[in-house]
Amino acid sequence: MKPKIALNRFLSIGESKVSIYGFLYKAAGARKSKYAVRTCPNQGEILVLFTFASSYEEAFQIAKSAYEASSYPKVGVDRFMVYGICRSGNCRCGGEPRSEVFPVDWSTSR
Repeated sequence: MKPKIALNRFLSIGESKVSIYGFLYKAAGARKSKYAVRTCPNQGEILVLFTFASSYEEAFQIAKSAYEASSYPKVGVDRFMVYGICRSGNCRCGGEPRSEVFPVDWSTSR
């Protein structure tokens, strides 16, 4: 039985039952629209959010809103790492995973 994937909410990596690679490549849905967002509050547990979006930036915005609404501490979280599958027509990677880092400034989001 395949594990159910919780979308648009942060879970600890062990609680999610799905790896970032598993979500990007094996879970149902178009590969080019799947993103996983990772962060580590206070350099502690690793949290991950799975989402469908049209870009890395949109995935970041979804994750930022979800994190802001969560009970996880904002202190110590200064960036989100967004993972997706490369869609560049100029790249020879063959659809390898790629990541982008997005800094977070909680003082400007309230």
